[in-house]
Amino acid sequence: MKERFATALGPFLGLALFALAAWILQHELSEYHYSDVVGHLAAIPHRDVALAIALTMLGYLLLTGYDTLALRRVGSPLSYPRIALASFIAFVFSHNVGLSFFGGNAVRYRMFTSWGVTVGELARVITFNVITFWLGFLALGGTVLLLEPLPIPGAWHPLFATSRPIGAVFLATLLVYGISTLRNQRKLRFRGFELEQPGPAFTAAQLALSSLDWAVAAAALWVLLPDAPGLGYPTVLGAFLLAQVLGLVSHVPAGLGVFEMAMVLLLAPWLPGDQVLGSVLAYRIVYYFFPMLLAVGLFLGYELVQRRQGVARVRDLLAQWIPALVPRFLVLATFAAGVLLLLSGATPAAPGRVERLAGLLPLPLLEVSHLLGSVLGVGLLLLARAPAALRRGLLGDAGPARGRGCRRARQGARLGGGARAGGPGRGARA
Repeated sequence: MKERFATALGPFLGLALFALAAWILQHELSEYHYSDVVGHLAAIPHRDVALAIALTMLGYLLLTGYDTLALRRVGSPLSYPRIALASFIAFVFSHNVGLSFFGGNAVRYRMFTSWGVTVGELARVITFNVITFWLGFLALGGTVLLLEPLPIPGAWHPLFATSRPIGAVFLATLLVYGISTLRNQRKLRFRGFELEQPGPAFTAAQLALSSLDWAVAAAALWVLLPDAPGLGYPTVLGAFLLAQVLGLVSHVPAGLGVFEMAMVLLLAPWLPGDQVLGSVLAYRIVYYFFPMLLAVGLFLGYELVQRRQGVARVRDLLAQWIPALVPRFLVLATFAAGVLLLLSGATPAAPGRVERLAGLLPLPLLEVSHLLGSVLGVGLLLLARAPAALRRGLLGDAGPARGRGCRRARQGARLGGGARAGGPGRGARA
C-alpha cells in the first residue's frame, strides 16, 4: 500500500515542484524583460558556444564509459562501438525524458538484449551505472561544497547559511561506502533489495569516471556564462551539482524549470538572473537539444536495420504502386490547375488590384495576360485528358490487331489440327 501511494505521489510531487520553480523564476525575473534574456542568449560569443559543443562531445564520450565499465564488470564481450551507440542514445534519452521506464533504461533494454545481453546482466549494468553516477557526484560535490561553499538563498537555510555542511555529509557518505567495498562480503541489503558492490579497483574506476563526467558537464555551462568578479569554475561547479540533484529529485523531465530556478538563485550574488537564464538556455540547446536530435536519428537508423525485412517489403509495395499513382496524381494536379486558371479568368479582379498593376504595366498587356491565362487553363484541361485518351487510343489500336491475331491463330490451329489428324491416318492405312 505504501509503495503504491509513493508511486502515485511521485508525479504530483514533480508537478508541484515544477510549479514552485516556475513561480520562483517569475518572482526572481520579474524586473527583467523577455528580450533581456534573449539578448544575453544572442550575445554569447561564438567561440564560447564552440567550446561548449566540444565539451559536450567529450562529456557524452565519457558517459559511454559507464556502460562499458559495467558490461566488463558483468563479463559481457560486447564490442565498444555497439556499447557506445546504445549508451549515447540511452543517456541522451535519460537527460531529456528522465530516469523512467521510457527513458534510457528502455533504450538499453531494447538495444543490449538484441545483441545478446541477458536481462539479468542488464539489471546489474543499470545498478552499476546508478552507483557510478552518484559516486562521482558525492566526491566532486562534497569536495567543492566543503572547500568553496555557496551561500544558501535566504528562505532556503533554516539550519545553515552555506553549503559547507552539505559537502561534509556528501564526503561522509562516500567514505562509508568506500569502507564497505573493502569487506569480503560486498552485498548491501535494503528492504529486500540486494545490491552487489564492486571491489576497490572497480570503485576507484567508477569514482574517477563519474567525477570527470560531472566536471566536464559543468564546464560546458561555465564557458557559456559571462565573466563576473569572484565567479570561478569551482563556484559554478558547486551550483551546477546542487541544481542538478534538485532537478533529479523533482522527477520533472530534464529538471526543466527546477534546474534553471536553482542556478538563478545560487548564482545571484555574482550575476543577474536574466544573464544566468540566458546562459542556461544556451546550455539546454547545446547539451540537451542537439544531442537529442542526433540520438533520435541514430535510434531510428538502428530500428530500420533491425526491421530491414519489413522495410524491404514496404519498398517493394511502393515500387509497385508509385508508377501507377504518380501519373494519376499529375493528371489531377494538371486538371486542378486548369480549373483554377479558368475560374480566375472568369471572375472579376479584386478591387484596386487592376489599378495598382496599371501603374506598373500597360493596360493592354494586362488584358492579354488575362486572356492567355484562360487559354492556358483550357490547354491544361485538354492536357489532363491526354493520358486517358492516349491510353484508349493505344488499346483501340491494339484491339483489332489482337482480334486479327486471334483469328489467324484459330485458322492456323484448325489447319494444324487437320494435318495432325491426317498424318496418323495415313500411316495407319499404309
